Amino acid sequence: MPKTYTQRDEVLRAEVCLEVQPRPTLLELEDAITELEQSSCIIGTRNELTGERKWMITDAGILQLGQI
Repeated sequence: MPKTYTQRDEVLRAEVCLEVQPRPTLLELEDAITELEQSSCIIGTRNELTGERKWMITDAGILQLGQI
């Protein structure tokens, strides 16, 4: 995945809900995103005008994926 690739928040959530069974709750999704952000696996940005959130995987996140 290119370093500059970002994923819109709603798209990320929708993809997780399609791929993960049983389907996670909104609270579980938010907890997972918070944990990934705190562990520096992802970086979130927010558009100040629209409030839209986007996520980007970091080098640390790529390393973690390689260990799965």
